[in-house]
Amino acid sequence: MDILKTPVKIALIDSGIDINIPKLNNSVLESICININDDGINIIKDAKINHIHGTIISLIIKHICNNVQFININILNNNLRSDGRVLIHALDRAISYKPDIINLSLGTNKYKYKYSLNKLINICKKNNIIVISATDNEGHKCYPAYLKNVIGVRASKIPNKIYYSNRFVYAPSTAMDILKAYGLEDHYEGTSISTAYVTGQIANLLQSSENIGKDDILRYLPYLFLSLNT
Repeated sequence: MDILKTPVKIALIDSGIDINIPKLNNSVLESICININDDGINIIKDAKINHIHGTIISLIIKHICNNVQFININILNNNLRSDGRVLIHALDRAISYKPDIINLSLGTNKYKYKYSLNKLINICKKNNIIVISATDNEGHKCYPAYLKNVIGVRASKIPNKIYYSNRFVYAPSTAMDILKAYGLEDHYEGTSISTAYVTGQIANLLQSSENIGKDDILRYLPYLFLSLNT
């Protein structure tokens, strides 16, 4: 069993993290931006952040489990949009950092990317990397959340509770109290927020429990949140 007592390393594939926020400025190991144009995939170090979404996700995670370090992989533009090819490249790049967790508060509903994403998820499983990914609440298939060996997350209206049902984890869809503590208004609601809660709690479990390790998370997922409150 692989029990973590060192900081949990989380690859955050999102819109970037604002390291000027004091809570985050010592928690980001590396920052890259990945985009695509006519010349192909581009990787830029320490690129400008155009949306606060990724910062909010990282704040929620760090509020729940303070002992984390982020690999900041920015793929979303100011409209929170990207390209499936960029998502695949970002997941491949995230694996190269050998994180404990990959957090994707995003996904794609385009079936044509399923095979490539599934190959990468299988690599994550072999390398004992936990992948946590958002899906929608309407039942539309979203990848990688619907793939085997991924912890798919949906939003719940039940406050202060995370639970497992029908192969998905449900978590709170708002984080008003957490965000207000950092002087941010709660503009966001949905599975992105829910995914951050789940990542934070799993990181916390890895840090605090003598009885659970990374290799146990998927195996015991239906039971992990039975008595767990956020």
